Amino acid sequence: MAASFSLILTVVTEMFLGGARFSLGKRLIDAQMLYNIGELYALIMLTGIIGYMLNLSFIELENRIVHWRDR
Repeated sequence: MAASFSLILTVVTEMFLGGARFSLGKRLIDAQMLYNIGELYALIMLTGIIGYMLNLSFIELENRIVHWRDR
C-alpha cells in the first residue's frame, strides 16, 4: 500500500508544485487545461499501469524475501 500511496503523492505533488518541466503531474494538468482529452486519458491509463506494475513488483519481492508469506 505504501508504494501506491507514494506514487499518488508524487503525481499530486508534481501537479501543484510543478518542480519538473516534463513530469507526469504537470502533463496531466496541462492536458486538462487545454482540453486535450485523448492525452489526458492516456496519461491516466499510464499512471494506472505504472501503479499496477509497481504493485506486482512489490508482491513478487515480498514473496521472495518473506519466507512465512504463504503459510
